Amino acid sequence: MAKYKLKPMVLEALSFKELMEYGLKNTDNVYNNMPWSFEFMGCKFTHETDTQYFVTTTNNDIGTYFTENQMLVIENGRPYIVDIDTFNQTYEPIEEGE
Repeated sequence: MAKYKLKPMVLEALSFKELMEYGLKNTDNVYNNMPWSFEFMGCKFTHETDTQYFVTTTNNDIGTYFTENQMLVIENGRPYIVDIDTFNQTYEPIEEGE
């Protein structure tokens, strides 16, 4: 029987803090130094609390929540949410130039 291994892939990801910084720079809808609502890669982010945002796609598909205990991973141009512990077990940073 032949054996296979997973091909390495390179992904981009944003932490909650990085996404909030993006939101602050890309919306005028700011309250108490938090972006109240903004769009990123076809997803709408709406403030629920300072540590949780409600997320829907531009097609208004089923929504979910994004919190400071998660990472927003972009794979093949599509964002999805991963628990930060799972992210840290699955992915590792790459060196510049890799």
